[in-house]
Amino acid sequence: MKPRCVLVVLVVAVSASLALGGFPSRKFQISFPNPGGKTLYLAVVDKKPTGSAAAGVWYIDGTRIKAASGDGYLAYDLSGKDNKVFLVPKPGDNTDWKVTATEIRGPSGKPGDVEGYRSSFYAAAGKLAGKSLCLQTLKPKEGEKGAPTYQPVLGGDDSWPEATALREVDHK
Repeated sequence: MKPRCVLVVLVVAVSASLALGGFPSRKFQISFPNPGGKTLYLAVVDKKPTGSAAAGVWYIDGTRIKAASGDGYLAYDLSGKDNKVFLVPKPGDNTDWKVTATEIRGPSGKPGDVEGYRSSFYAAAGKLAGKSLCLQTLKPKEGEKGAPTYQPVLGGDDSWPEATALREVDHK
């Protein structure tokens, strides 16, 4: 094989691996529009994902969602017995997500004038495949004081806000 052919094959192989998720995305925040008017964000507190007024930072790493804090990958129960979302230190089948992306057009509204993408997140495997990342409100137990807490879950009823993220485009 000629050296030029080897170089072309190498460039194509490296480009394909980067395009298929071999390199993490830019940082972004996952938000939950709250019917009460206040937006909550997916954050990591005490090494657990939670809904918070303070935004956490995340990456898309191929088909996985990774905490920028280094606390792990967003995961779910493949058996479907528990719909809670949690973190794991290493990727596995339960860390694969289907990420949809809807174009947000720029001021001209013309094709190619893209400011970013609004993304939604769905479990990609197991019995909960296709269920969206949502936020469940957990109220304090009767007789207990305190504010509600927020648990990321898959699916849920219509009152639970579905996660979205604005992923901007670099205009260089």
